[in-house]
Order: sequence, then structure tokens, then C-alpha cells
Amino acid sequence: KAYPRRQVLLFTDLQRSAWTGLLPKEDGTSPEVWQRVLPRAEVAVVDAAGGELDNLAITDLVLADPIPLANAPAAVTAAVQNFGRAERKGVRLELHLGRPGGEVTLLPVEQRVIESIPAGQRVTVTFALEGGARFRESGLHLIQAKLSDADELTADDVRTLAVEVRP
Repeated sequence: KAYPRRQVLLFTDLQRSAWTGLLPKEDGTSPEVWQRVLPRAEVAVVDAAGGELDNLAITDLVLADPIPLANAPAAVTAAVQNFGRAERKGVRLELHLGRPGGEVTLLPVEQRVIESIPAGQRVTVTFALEGGARFRESGLHLIQAKLSDADELTADDVRTLAVEVRP
């Protein structure tokens, strides 16, 4: 009550994945959250991305076995989402492995080429951790998926997973 003017500032890249349930519906109604906020405050949305971007993102990185074992085969799946409006072809995805320590060095394990990712779609790629790419000893390991060709939103072009490997 001490402040007669209230403002809500939203800084966002306006991606559909974050705004899907928050946008007004076709019949003109708004989600409940807007009905509570708009009468009480001025709302401003700041587009931090600066317009339409042709963005690819690694949206998920999952180890197939939740309890990986040393010297046992494993598999990791990475999901790449095309948030752009055009199909992307020849997308290169790299997998790196490493152990945390003084200086973390992630070594490249494998690179795959995704032939096509349609606009607004998601593609998953599974990497087999076998042979020289197995977890050779127990302890903490890092698995990283990385898009070879960075775009304008580089923060979502890499995803890292820390896993505890059991003996």
C-alpha cells in the first residue's frame, strides 16, 4: 500500500516452451495468473533475444542406467530441439567424457550428424558407451553433449551431466 505504482518486468527470450501455458487463448480469455497480476501492476515484457532467432538447443541429456557401473557398457541419450522456424539439416552433435579434478578435461568420444530436425521438433540421439568410451573406474564422471556449430544463444548449445559410477 505504500507504493502507489507497481511494475512487473519480465526478461525473456520469448521461446514457446516457456510461454505456452501463459499466452492468451484464441477465445480472448487469459490464464488465471494474468487475471491476478494485470489489475494490480503495470507489466512490461523485455525481449532479451532481440527478435526471431534460429535456435537449436540441447534440451535433455539422460544416462540409460541410473546406476552406471565401472567397466560395463552404458548408453546416453541427448535431445536436440529446433526452436527456429526453418528445418535444420546436417546438425553435428558431439559427446565428451571426463573426470572432475584440478583441471577438468573433457575428451571427445563420438560425433554424430543429425540429418534433419524439422522446425519446432525434437530429435533424440543415443550414444553407446562401449570399448574405450566405457567408464573405466568408479567415481564421479562428466558426460557432455555439445552442438558443433554454435548459434546466437550459445548457453543452450551444451549440456553436461555428472554421474557417480559404482565399482
